[in-house]
Amino acid sequence: MKRTVSKYSLLSREDNILFLRTKLPYAEILFDLFMEMESKFPVKISSIDLDFDSRDEIVDLLREISRNLISSREKVVLPLILDDAVSLLLRSIFTGSPDFLIISGRLYLLLNELSNFVAPFIEIPVEELSALCGGSRYEVRDPYMRMVEEFEEESPGIRFNILRFMERADFLRAMGLGNRK
Repeated sequence: MKRTVSKYSLLSREDNILFLRTKLPYAEILFDLFMEMESKFPVKISSIDLDFDSRDEIVDLLREISRNLISSREKVVLPLILDDAVSLLLRSIFTGSPDFLIISGRLYLLLNELSNFVAPFIEIPVEELSALCGGSRYEVRDPYMRMVEEFEEESPGIRFNILRFMERADFLRAMGLGNRK
């Protein structure tokens, strides 16, 4: 998580941070990890609780928060993990609509970067969080989340390969994201 924040310059010491808390089984672990990481810095952190308790509702979550917090002066920390980032890409490919993407730890709405939204957890797979939560698994109904799980079962490590692919300059140009490296 620290490496992701540093690599993509997601946060600075002067940021006011708004952490979005969900009712997901691993939400408290993500919040605790984030608070521990940021405890060494003079940042102001507040949080709000969202009424989402399923990873399958991720697009609804993004619609709601982007609509309400797009002009916020705070850095909005999204509790999205590796599986979420990959499933959003798969969703955009299969629906032909790149409404939401997470690229290099930042949220894109209709291919426009929402500069105040960051996802520092994108390199954390769901299995690691499950282990921290006592091994509990969640029922996944969303077809794109199921695809991510099936891909990973067939080819361990593919989620990380897809994440790296999303950072490639040729992919970014093909998506119309301009002069990104």
